[in-house]
Amino acid sequence: MPPTENQVKLAISQVLSMPSAYNSPLSVLDFRINEKGIITGRFRDASRPRVFSFEIADDGITFSPFVPGRLDSLDIEEWEKFSEGYSFRLDAIRKNRTDKPKCKDGVSYPCGKSCISLKKQCKTNAKDPVSTQKKKQLKAVISEFKASDKTEKIETSKAKTSKSKIKVPDIEEPIEIGESTEPLVTPKINSPKKGFQSNEYTDEGKLMHYPLRDVAATKDLSGRDDEIAKAVDLIKQSGRNWIPVFVREVKPYEYEVVGNHLVHAAAKKAGLDQIWTINVDSDPNTLKQIELLTKGG
Repeated sequence: MPPTENQVKLAISQVLSMPSAYNSPLSVLDFRINEKGIITGRFRDASRPRVFSFEIADDGITFSPFVPGRLDSLDIEEWEKFSEGYSFRLDAIRKNRTDKPKCKDGVSYPCGKSCISLKKQCKTNAKDPVSTQKKKQLKAVISEFKASDKTEKIETSKAKTSKSKIKVPDIEEPIEIGESTEPLVTPKINSPKKGFQSNEYTDEGKLMHYPLRDVAATKDLSGRDDEIAKAVDLIKQSGRNWIPVFVREVKPYEYEVVGNHLVHAAAKKAGLDQIWTINVDSDPNTLKQIELLTKGG
């Protein structure tokens, strides 16, 4: 049986959390695999509100803070909303480590056994037997995943990505990530339990910080220039949109606005790179509720 998306995330986590890489427990939020087998995506620290972008290729592993120049991409309150339902069941079991660097919050982050400025990108390419074996096994997992029908996150130049969502089953026990020197073992995945809600492992219903370029407008706001201008001034003062935009995913990593259109338009005019959103499903009742609550705005 080919690996599930969740198993691939765990395999990636074990490679990224090696002592030669991030050197701390983490879990992968999302990933993409291009036709050359290069893996890109985002991961979060297992115990702190830190989000990073990463790339795993044959010539090494690179990662850096997801929001350039800022280590804590989310403040504590936002992080709790962001991670609600996402669970900490994937968090690593803690152990005392002597080879972990003590990096200063807001200034640096782990890069192997040392600390690196949050303004810089970490790149490692460990050649030790354990690291080599884990990367080799990850490559095998990715190869099986690409060969399967679960192609939602696989990009090719000749084919469109699948629109189907991958259902991730529940995990019964916590899994130790990155702290062991044992070879990578594909975690055991149990069948969904009674009452299991699959959306625990999706972005739906959560406060998300998406790149603004990936969120498309869907409503003509002609004649509302004065309202947009006032909103632009407020957004520039705080550097963010405090009122989230309701969006739905139309393609993998592509979204369209379904509520608070004016906020989206103002965020674009204010020059934001990222926008706070709430991702919703495409159920007609959901969309109608949003239209009523936002008064069509």
